[in-house]
Amino acid sequence: MQPPELNYNQIIQLADPKEFDLAWYRLIAQDLTHEQAYEHLEEQYRSVFKRRRYASYDSYRISRLRRQHRL
Repeated sequence: MQPPELNYNQIIQLADPKEFDLAWYRLIAQDLTHEQAYEHLEEQYRSVFKRRRYASYDSYRISRLRRQHRL
């Protein structure tokens, strides 16, 4: 299953870590693996910002877990 493409405004919102997390959760709910969802969001992010949001999936995973534990 191919994940949906995001529009420009949705991609801009990915700059906010919490919005990146929400988009990631929406993708894994569509039966993508955690890494597939992450890579799809990175591709979308890179299409606008010309760089990756996180260095790797592990970097994102650790950041996400830290944000969750702050709540």
